[in-house]
Amino acid sequence: MKWLEQEGGSDVYGVFLGDDLAHVAWLIPVEHDRRLAVRKAKLRAGEAEIARCYTLPQYRGSGVYLFAIRSLCAIALSREIRRVFMLAGLTNAASQRGIEKAGFSKVGAILHCQFTWWPALLHFSVRRYGR
Repeated sequence: MKWLEQEGGSDVYGVFLGDDLAHVAWLIPVEHDRRLAVRKAKLRAGEAEIARCYTLPQYRGSGVYLFAIRSLCAIALSREIRRVFMLAGLTNAASQRGIEKAGFSKVGAILHCQFTWWPALLHFSVRRYGR
């Protein structure tokens, strides 16, 4: 919840199975991305990011992640967002598989660097397209 307070709002969505919360994820539009202290995707007009996805362990492998991604894409489309990004770590194979099953394809990479020893430039991101 601290992240919500720091970033000034909530773009969080939940998937419930019955009364149980099974998955949470954020759909971050460009106007909210611009308020983030650390902007990894550096969204542009007409773009959004699905981020901070988490499926509770007892619901993994049940299709909840796929359902969440597709539902958030439908929400994005209804808001006239034409490009949705999802970031996954190079070693996060499970997340990468789920993202690909949802119809996403790898279009590039984001290099994010954070410096604790250089106060003038604490972090930067480079967004690169192409494989």
